Amino acid sequence: MAETIQRGIFSEGVALGLARGKAEGKAEGVAEGVAKGRVLAILEVRFNKIPKGIEKSIRSMVDLVALQSLVEHAKTCKSLSEFSEALK
Repeated sequence: MAETIQRGIFSEGVALGLARGKAEGKAEGVAEGVAKGRVLAILEVRFNKIPKGIEKSIRSMVDLVALQSLVEHAKTCKSLSEFSEALK
């Protein structure tokens, strides 16, 4: 009986952990998407057209900290060439 209860508790814990992991993964994905959108929007407003290479590089990024840094860089860079250097 006690073993059955332990298995049930363990199974519930595993299910809860998986659900939390999925939720955190989705939240990170949303945050990355928002940051990518912000970078692209800022560059588009400042420089009108974004070269496909730059857009592709931004869209392929998964590091949220780097994306947040690019948001700030997009606000202050003097040219797309300068911005492009930050992508390397």
